[in-house]
Amino acid sequence: MILILSTEKELLTQNVINWLLYYNIEFKRFNDGDITNPEINISNNTIKINFIDQNECSIDSLTKYWYRRGYLDFTNSLLIGDNDMIIEINKHKTDNDNDIINYIHYYLQTNVSNVNSFNDNSLNKLTELTVARKLGIKIPDTLITTNKNSVLSFIIKHKKVITKPIKRALNFKIEGVNFYTETHLLTANDVMNYPNNFSPIKLQNYIEKAFELRVFYLDGVFYSSAIFSQNDEQTKIDFRNYNESNPNRVLPFNMPKTEEAKFRKLMKALNLNSGSLDIIVTKDGEYVFLEVNPVGQFTQVSFPCNYYLEKQMAISLSKR
Repeated sequence: MILILSTEKELLTQNVINWLLYYNIEFKRFNDGDITNPEINISNNTIKINFIDQNECSIDSLTKYWYRRGYLDFTNSLLIGDNDMIIEINKHKTDNDNDIINYIHYYLQTNVSNVNSFNDNSLNKLTELTVARKLGIKIPDTLITTNKNSVLSFIIKHKKVITKPIKRALNFKIEGVNFYTETHLLTANDVMNYPNNFSPIKLQNYIEKAFELRVFYLDGVFYSSAIFSQNDEQTKIDFRNYNESNPNRVLPFNMPKTEEAKFRKLMKALNLNSGSLDIIVTKDGEYVFLEVNPVGQFTQVSFPCNYYLEKQMAISLSKR
């Protein structure tokens, strides 16, 4: 049986499940919000869990595990109250529960054939860049700083500079209004009103591109899409500054074998068997690595390029 951990809002998961149903492949999906007071038995490296539908899932009998997104959360029976003793007891209980959760994730990652794992969430974008550079893959010049003068020096050096999140983009909704971060150019005038020191920010030199690549990687195979974002001022800096009224043209693309070999080494070094890579192809034909999201979306690669990646994922999960 295939075990799938996802979230309720993750529609891509259902698209893959549709193919599992088509192939009549047994699976069990649960979302991180579905688990309420589960019955857990761990003994002699055997893990059994009763989920909300009371159907027992013996983890040691799984054939495949797909970590899509989400988090196992069993900490829902804490004591009620706010005195010091209850706070300390709840903290102790939460620590115990987290150790169990981390062990289950560890067991799934090391004992079950898996596509992605919970630990992929902790992959550091700065580590990705460092590993890529050591493997001879071109990356943007990158600066992490808390100092105003360092920012100004970096802008003087590169002329065009962008800011990017250190970990992930900000995205939330308050009172029906969406708030999110976008990638934009940063000028010296923007920095003049900065204090001398501030929270760490990430800067990179802006790279003139011929086009951008969004590449989905699965089991050693690259499925690449070329995004002609430079033809639109709104998406020129970053195609994720989406123009909904006039979307970028997206076409299937074959990376040269020499470049695929480099990025295959990168995914192996990062211990990833699946992920979405962002790459720039410069006007000189150079391939510049930006980042990889282990649990990134792949619909925007699959649909316009007719790759049927949801089917490919289902086939990968069905393999013993």
